[in-house]
Amino acid sequence: MVILVPFLRHKRDLLLLRDGELALARVVSQRAIQQGKASYSSTDYEFKTSSGLQICSSVRNLNNRVFEDVFYDPLNADKNITPCATNLTVVNELS
Repeated sequence: MVILVPFLRHKRDLLLLRDGELALARVVSQRAIQQGKASYSSTDYEFKTSSGLQICSSVRNLNNRVFEDVFYDPLNADKNITPCATNLTVVNELS
């Protein structure tokens, strides 16, 4: 059953990347988090929905890149994902 957790997370991420609204995000802060011998980057960001609602969120940045885009559920903007927080890739055009 451990395999289902990553699968469900990727499914949720895929749905947001595929069907979510796109907004421009502003990075508020970025910091390194030490967890035992490993470390990762945590990024706080904010964005406005198409209805003007201001959303603040935080993400574990998997590739340590600064991002500009955020995909969110228009019915619940607290459900959002940035491309840097998933191992999935956003493709701009289909071949």
